[in-house]
Amino acid sequence: MSLVSSVQVGAVFPQSEIGEDPGVVRDWAQAVEGLGYRHVLAFDHVLGAGTASRPGWRGYTSETPFHEVFVLFGFLAGLTTEIELVTGVLVLPQRQTALVAKQAAEVDVLSGGRMRLGVGVGWNAVEYEALGEDFGNRGARSEEQVAVLRALWADPTVTFDGRWHRITDAGINPLPPRRRIPVWFGGSAEATLRRVGTTGDGWLPQGPPDERARAAVARIHEHAVAAGRAPSDVGLEPRLTLARTPRDGWAAHVTGWRDIGATHLCVDTMGSGFATADDHVAALAEVMEALKALD
Repeated sequence: MSLVSSVQVGAVFPQSEIGEDPGVVRDWAQAVEGLGYRHVLAFDHVLGAGTASRPGWRGYTSETPFHEVFVLFGFLAGLTTEIELVTGVLVLPQRQTALVAKQAAEVDVLSGGRMRLGVGVGWNAVEYEALGEDFGNRGARSEEQVAVLRALWADPTVTFDGRWHRITDAGINPLPPRRRIPVWFGGSAEATLRRVGTTGDGWLPQGPPDERARAAVARIHEHAVAAGRAPSDVGLEPRLTLARTPRDGWAAHVTGWRDIGATHLCVDTMGSGFATADDHVAALAEVMEALKALD
């Protein structure tokens, strides 16, 4: 059995490098689906920081292009037939929870149940300020947000009285076809590992398959068991970033994560110096052939 038969392999949407031509976005997505990739994962940022007033700023800036993930996925839902649409990760606490529930449900409806919501708490206080949300309590709020999301996806009307949310006999319509959307978490803090184990459908780690990663997965499984869940209920999707892992290291990276328990894998082609979307597709084709050769 090849690796791609046992691990669901997806491609990272090249957010900052694909440009603004909708035809190019369409062609990239359809090519990725044609290559046999099982999902598309898109990063999320709403605003980029201006650097003129922030000397030494590191990270995405106002000059970094980012397609809005839900609008992007609504577009891709009509252009693809099987590929799963994954946020990796949506910065959940900087967004209104009920609106996220509505948007994710709409993508799920339009795609025929192909939405997976990866969420995280983010790192950019600039975005939180501009969106009117509290950066300081984002972790704690995210737990309640997930509970609200799941309630709104499951039932026609919801009454919820929490610390940060109040809903009185109201609901979204249409509901997701499955009455649920898988929620995966990104991040590596202990609080995140606990959330993954107790309530998450999966974890989206970054980094190599080393002892630190193995220990984190073990902690997730401990939290799952303590919550009355089976460790096998929690998926695991690491990332193969080509700019960080040379060609001769692909096999060790991927099989190492599979040995730790990866159920999914995402391939990121950004940062490799590619000039066109076709270059990204060619790299993804090469990776897919290499993965098919792995037992």
